[in-house]
Amino acid sequence: MTRMQTLVVGWEPPSEHARKQWSSDGQRGITAVELPIAIAIIAVLIGLLLPAVQKVREAANRAGCNTNLRQIFTAENDFHKQHGVFSNSLVELGLGDRFPNNQNGGYEFSLDLANTDGSAFHARGAAAIPGVTGDADCSINEAGQVLCSPNPMADRNRDQMFAKIRSDAAAEIGRLFSQTPVDVRKLATQVGDTNPILVFRKFDVDGDGSVRPSEIFTFRDDNTGALGNLLPAVQRDMAIGTAGEDIELLPAVKLAQFRSMVRSSESLDVNFTDGSSKLITAGDSVLPAVQLTGFCDGSVRPVGFGVGFGRGVLNGNSQISYDFKQAQFFTDLRPVGADGGPVLPDGGQVLQGAYAIADPLGNTTHGVLIALLRKQVGDSLRNEKMFDTLVIATDGTGFFHFVGGTGFATINWGDQPDGPFKASLNVTPFSLAR
Repeated sequence: MTRMQTLVVGWEPPSEHARKQWSSDGQRGITAVELPIAIAIIAVLIGLLLPAVQKVREAANRAGCNTNLRQIFTAENDFHKQHGVFSNSLVELGLGDRFPNNQNGGYEFSLDLANTDGSAFHARGAAAIPGVTGDADCSINEAGQVLCSPNPMADRNRDQMFAKIRSDAAAEIGRLFSQTPVDVRKLATQVGDTNPILVFRKFDVDGDGSVRPSEIFTFRDDNTGALGNLLPAVQRDMAIGTAGEDIELLPAVKLAQFRSMVRSSESLDVNFTDGSSKLITAGDSVLPAVQLTGFCDGSVRPVGFGVGFGRGVLNGNSQISYDFKQAQFFTDLRPVGADGGPVLPDGGQVLQGAYAIADPLGNTTHGVLIALLRKQVGDSLRNEKMFDTLVIATDGTGFFHFVGGTGFATINWGDQPDGPFKASLNVTPFSLAR
């Protein structure tokens, strides 16, 4: 058994046909073993590893900003001893090479004189992209007083960055779905049974017990090509290298830090009580892009006691269950590929997109959906659009903070996608116990 195969519990050796499977363009197809491995790696990457990377990145860049401000302070004092006044130029202070274009370590620096006689100065370091290259803005004055405050745009920009990463990941997983026959329910179980630590060690190329950003973005151990497509897109989404940021200097995520990111809740169960879908684009494909919006009830265990619209109760296993009602659900599902996406040999089609669930208390959870149209059999389904859907939950807030993992959903549009729909969704969290 190879290192790659041990990532997925209960893997089955590929058949002779699978080993020799080729796509229509002459390239080797994806086997039944490679598919869950690739998806499990992507799920852990976007749900656990990249948030950990971003957390240590922001902290390190903020610390680097403070170090740079201290250097400016020292240079200003040396300049004042020689000239009797402070300077408002980094070049004049001899720091031009350290701050090309007034930038260093993901921050942009400015230097101003606080009065007309040059007896005071104010140096400032601001995150070049708040929430992406840094989370705070800092300053120092002639007295050496350093002040830092959170940037008000950081949370929004960070959310937008991870939303783009989720969208890119959904598109890439959807592409994998379209290249090989998939039993979505079985696949969801296989992906969910993956131990995240095994994925962490896969990215830990040098085996030092930590993963550096450079190890992630130069990762090559993937036979499907999915990560070869996704990782460059993620690097662009995260704007790695902006404003003098050096990827080689970004700190590594240690195994202990990664463990702390692993979710420990039991599950998320959602049933939709009301909702509608509408076409986003028209076309000749089996199903055009659609937008789903709806209300749903459900529970997540164990996270604590709720109030108001939700409630906390003890279940039969003496664990805490948070029940919620009338949560809002949103997603845009789009066909994989151009021209409405490829139609699979059995007449199915793959849709993909990011989703969000928010309950009345403001608790939220996000993730991606990869929906595979079931094969239509005779007249018994009356042309109903039935989708088996892989769910990857990547992050949450409040009572949904621990909802990170993978699961399965069913979506039924009836006989047309533009109208009411029925659905149910379940997520089992990432767990070190598996």
